[in-house]
Amino acid sequence: MKIAVLDLHRWIHNKTYESVKIADALKEYFDGEVSIFEMLRNIPPEINFDEFNGILISGSDSTHIEKYRGYKITQKIIESANELSIPVLGVCAGNQMLAKIFDQNIEFMEKPEVGWYEIELTDNGMKDELFNGLPKKFVSFECHIKRIYEDENKYINILGRSKNCIQSVRYNKYVWGIQFHPEDTIEGGNEQIKNYTRREPSSKSRILSPEKLVCKNVYKNFIEIAVRKKK
Repeated sequence: MKIAVLDLHRWIHNKTYESVKIADALKEYFDGEVSIFEMLRNIPPEINFDEFNGILISGSDSTHIEKYRGYKITQKIIESANELSIPVLGVCAGNQMLAKIFDQNIEFMEKPEVGWYEIELTDNGMKDELFNGLPKKFVSFECHIKRIYEDENKYINILGRSKNCIQSVRYNKYVWGIQFHPEDTIEGGNEQIKNYTRREPSSKSRILSPEKLVCKNVYKNFIEIAVRKKK
């Protein structure tokens, strides 16, 4: 079994930061190979879709990733995976990229959200296989300044919300997006809060770090979906 992680970071010092955390989280649940593709700095190698069971799209250190040459390549990879019914999961900026592909709306927030936030699953979220075994409310780390917003003229299958954001969307049978970061540990999340200095993050609805995390089960469930789909 193989999983591809499409890394949307621009800078060399960041290129393995989030994608490796995602890869490490995935490897807790399976023994297969995780291949990381750096998308925004280089023209990535072609992905042989026959080899991969699932594709994840990471977050980014840029709020304007669409300006980079790898953005359109990433879009084409996602669109091809979607046509082949290969499971796809977008995380943070990856979620926002999926929103654009599926014609949803994105906007800048007044202030970034950096820290721990409570997420509540909708009725659809409670029934969705991506959130199998998770409670209706759970806590995860967040680090973003863009969000998806609803349009009364466009249907959107929302699986989870927080006070200020849509936190998870299912776009079709095998494509999901999440705004939160299940790969972040309590220690790692707190370190990011401490080191975040570019803008003053919003404290609205932010809570203290949890004693334990259950959100990583999203990756466990995604792996199980990918394995079932391949059989």
